[in-house]
Amino acid sequence: SQAKQGKYLLMAYPFAAVLLAAAVGAADRESRRGGSAPRLRFFRGWAIFAGVALLAAAVALPIEAARRFPPYASLGPWVAAPLGLGGLGVLVVAWRRRREAAAALLALAAAVGAGEAAVSSAVFPAVDGRKTGRAFYERIAPRFAHGEPLAYYGNPYRCYPILVLNRKTAHTRNEAELSAWLREEPRGRVLLTEDHLGTFRDPLLKSLVVVDRSPVGQGDVVLMGLP
Repeated sequence: SQAKQGKYLLMAYPFAAVLLAAAVGAADRESRRGGSAPRLRFFRGWAIFAGVALLAAAVALPIEAARRFPPYASLGPWVAAPLGLGGLGVLVVAWRRRREAAAALLALAAAVGAGEAAVSSAVFPAVDGRKTGRAFYERIAPRFAHGEPLAYYGNPYRCYPILVLNRKTAHTRNEAELSAWLREEPRGRVLLTEDHLGTFRDPLLKSLVVVDRSPVGQGDVVLMGLP
C-alpha cells in the first residue's frame, strides 16, 4: 500500500518469500518435465544477489549504526549476525543445490525471518521509549489518574495517551476546537507535538505554557496548559 511506510510491512516479507519459493518450486517441477529453465536461473540468480546483499548489510550495519545512532550502536550486531549468517546460508544452499531455485529462496525467507526476530526481541524494545513516548506517558499518568481534563491537539490522533494513561482524551482537530475546549476546561491540559509550537494564532492558545515534554520519534511531545 502506498499509504504505508515500509517498516509497517516487515512482517509480510518472510511469508512473501515463502510464497515465492513455493511458486518457484512448482516451476522447478515443471522444468524437470521439459519446461523452460531460464526463469529458474533468474530466480536463483536473484536469491544469490539477495544473499550477497545481506552479507554486505551485515558488515555495514554495525558501522552505520555507530555513526548515525551512537546511543543504539550496541544493537547493530544483534541484527547483523542473523543477516550475515542468513546471507551466507543462502549462498551455500544455492551452491549445493545448483539445479534448484526454490531452496535458495526458502533459505532467504529463513534469513529475513531470523533478522526480524532479532529486531523484535532486541531493537524494538530498546527504542520503544523514544519512539512511542511510553515512559513520558507513564510519568504523567498520576496527574490524570482521577479523570482530570486532557485533550490532544492535531492530526493524526495518537493512541498512546489512551493505551498508557488508560483513559480517553478529547481530540481537538483545529484551533477553534482547542480554544473552545480550553474555555470549557481552563484547568485542562493539552498534548501536542512540537511542530505545532509557535503556530497558534488564537490569543488564548498563544498563552499556553509548557508543563512537561519528552522526545518522541523525531520530535517532542509536549504537555501544555493555561498559566
